[in-house]
Amino acid sequence: MIEKLIEENHTQLVNVLRTLTYRENKNIISKIDFNEDRIFLEPLLFAYFNRIQTDTVFSESLLSELMQSHFIEKEPLQLKGSYNQNDVAYIPNLGYYRKEKEKVVNEELQYVEGTNIEILKYDIPLLRNVLEVITSRTPGEKHFFIKDQYVEENLSTLNQAFKQIKNAIPSRYVFIEKCCKKILLFNEPNPKVPSRVTINALGTLFINIYNNEKNLPFFIDTIAQLTGSMIMTTILQDKKSIFKVDHTQKISPITQKEDRRNIYTLFHRLYCHYAAFHCLHHYIGKEFCKEEDRMDLTRRMVFYLKKCKNDLENFEMVAAHFTGIENILTENGIYLFNIIENSYKEVLNDRNLEMKKFEHTPINYRMGYSEFIRIKE
Repeated sequence: MIEKLIEENHTQLVNVLRTLTYRENKNIISKIDFNEDRIFLEPLLFAYFNRIQTDTVFSESLLSELMQSHFIEKEPLQLKGSYNQNDVAYIPNLGYYRKEKEKVVNEELQYVEGTNIEILKYDIPLLRNVLEVITSRTPGEKHFFIKDQYVEENLSTLNQAFKQIKNAIPSRYVFIEKCCKKILLFNEPNPKVPSRVTINALGTLFINIYNNEKNLPFFIDTIAQLTGSMIMTTILQDKKSIFKVDHTQKISPITQKEDRRNIYTLFHRLYCHYAAFHCLHHYIGKEFCKEEDRMDLTRRMVFYLKKCKNDLENFEMVAAHFTGIENILTENGIYLFNIIENSYKEVLNDRNLEMKKFEHTPINYRMGYSEFIRIKE
């Protein structure tokens, strides 16, 4: 069912981007296979059509440059609109092109080992623009950094994390590979929301490596939770297939708690909690889980279990307000909710002893893991 929902929503998104591309530049349509869906699931296309959320000005040639790898008849490479401030241009599916005196030097793309998930090495103006948008949603002056050394420093651990997730939850890993296209490592010191997924560049994991302990548990946790968000962001594009009520309705008047979220966000976060604790639970139970990582992974699992418990209680209040879950969610929505709730009960039953150690640890929807572990067991 989840795979079907992903594919149906990918089709809707493709049709939107196909239409936007046609309106923006009709000449491109004659140069590509307009019926090839995968062309229009490129994260940089999402970023391109959401670029106007900031004041940054982009070249008129940029859309055509993004599409060059899909041209049926190859043309001389165009790079003018794609260069970053360090004179490195990125063309999806082709590579990086660096200006060096009178010539352009080509550098190949890099991927997570054994996957088609690309690891972005350099600052890409369109994705920097997306980071400008999402970091501006929290108060205070924002500084973030994108450096190629981040890939070199974290590549081995990143490869290992994806391999271990695949081995731990192979059935759900199928959904991850369907939705995740690219990874961008960046550094934003002291963020309120460390790592991110956004519809503005759907298919991209923005992983903040601000934490000095960028170890295997950190990456497994971050990837599991973020890809859960990516899967749910995709599925929830067709709101009417999931919600029967106004999904933008705030939940605080119903729960009588301080909470800025609406019904959409509450349901979205429930799936993210599930994606994280479900993966961590299964990974901890595998023989290949190293003993030195077990304590950190266990605390991370408990953190998401407690988050899920809190939000299941919130959702129960919302359901009571509408006199039943069947009045909030469609059949598809109830199916997703049952996966979350049943998995929570199953894992809670298996991990009861670990949960008891944190029985009196308070938690709220804004709390991050770093804050959680500062509270003594």
